[in-house]
Amino acid sequence: MENYFELNELKLRYWAGKFNVEITPLPQNNVSIGKSLSGSYVGSIEHVEFFTITENITIPEGYKAVSGKIGLTATHDGNAGYQEVEATIGDKHYNIGTWNIGSTSSVLTFGNSYINSVPASVTYSNYFVGTVNFSVKCELTQATIEQWKMENFKAIIDAYEDALEKYNQRLAEQEAKGVQIKGTNPGFYRQIENTVLRKNCISYLINQSPTAKNTYGKGGLTRYSDFTTFEVNVNQQLDDYTAFVKFIEQAFEWEIMSYYFYPFYWGNRSNWHKLYQYDETNDPLFRSFMQSGMARVIVTVRPGFEEAVRHYFQTGQIWNGGEVPVIDDELYLSIVDELRTPEGLPEGKAWVTRIPTSLTILQANSVGLKVEKALPCDCEGVNEDTFEDPSAIPCDTNFELYENITLNGGNATGTSKIGGKVVGTQGENVKILLKNIDGSVKDFTYISSDNGSWIIHNLPAGKFELIIDANNDLKETEYKIVSGQKANAVELEDNDVQEFTLEVEKL
Repeated sequence: MENYFELNELKLRYWAGKFNVEITPLPQNNVSIGKSLSGSYVGSIEHVEFFTITENITIPEGYKAVSGKIGLTATHDGNAGYQEVEATIGDKHYNIGTWNIGSTSSVLTFGNSYINSVPASVTYSNYFVGTVNFSVKCELTQATIEQWKMENFKAIIDAYEDALEKYNQRLAEQEAKGVQIKGTNPGFYRQIENTVLRKNCISYLINQSPTAKNTYGKGGLTRYSDFTTFEVNVNQQLDDYTAFVKFIEQAFEWEIMSYYFYPFYWGNRSNWHKLYQYDETNDPLFRSFMQSGMARVIVTVRPGFEEAVRHYFQTGQIWNGGEVPVIDDELYLSIVDELRTPEGLPEGKAWVTRIPTSLTILQANSVGLKVEKALPCDCEGVNEDTFEDPSAIPCDTNFELYENITLNGGNATGTSKIGGKVVGTQGENVKILLKNIDGSVKDFTYISSDNGSWIIHNLPAGKFELIIDANNDLKETEYKIVSGQKANAVELEDNDVQEFTLEVEKL
């Protein structure tokens, strides 16, 4: 607050609590005061009897009279010819004709505001005795409100100046002892730098719109704000959001990223003076962070997440393992092929090397392979002159395959198929995904745009997991399932044909 004009009751309560100030409450804005007067005719019975009552109604200090009402009662002399009552309050006149003793039905608003007192009077004609009740509405004067603001503003400023003086005194005492209050653990500063730079880097990787599917700071994930009723909304939206958070936080090695701060003049020109003059820490790196106009950040992809990150950059979708999906994008395929096949020239002659593996299928005699040396390579087209020891090349003569052995419990000829329909999709391009029991991808397809049908051919016998709507295009918030289900366990036999239908309805 720059001055007392900005003060109101809300701000007053805030600052009074901040500095523990005892404040003067604002008087009630509107009050009503009343005055009852009575009189009677004293004298002989005449043709016209009358009497008058007058009074100044006192207005409370700090208030002004703005309106009033009048109520009357009286006993007449039986002569209706001259019966009348004239009443006045402030600058408003009220007349009651013959036999109409009563009260004003509406508020009489004064043309002028009355301070300290408001005049009131009544005259009865051809009445022996009468009573009048005056009711006056009062409001706080502007001067009273301004005075209240100034008094409380001064109390708050006085408390602030006392607190500031104590702070400066303690600061001077600590500095005299050689203690820098602004200093702190450097690790705390590194954590601040890392968090801020991480957030800015993530903003480059995502859609920053709050309504986007993959973004940060999403709402609608919880309900209720009270401690006893607060709950998390456990639904598909939460699953999608947590999967995205996990991917972004784990796919990159944020904890070991490196960065370099560029000077203040690369920032907004209007902030140069603030950036350059920052000197609230004795940590030189954090000072550079606070004074920098821009920063260069290098963050590496965590080993094992390379394919997932490439897939996300190309498609905007999270890939959590299994075979890389087939993307109908030549640029994407060419990049993957290029990275998987680095160019280079051979130096000298090759030699055969054995490397360890965790794949049990390579173990001798385990699943039908009788191995003497190693698994064979395709020796067709191999130039033996390019090897140091041509006899060490593992070719077809090095192994023997047992007969009548099948893998995955089924026939490798692939004579089975599954198919079905997805009804009511409203044009959504629904993905059908078939997984092996170990979670790896077996095959996938998309429904027909004409009638929603789909089919996967040449499948071996065995057990699989079928997921209809693998990309969650049919969200629970937009569609409801009428019949069928999205996740299905499939067990195929040779020459088997199975059908799965999912019917949904748009909400």
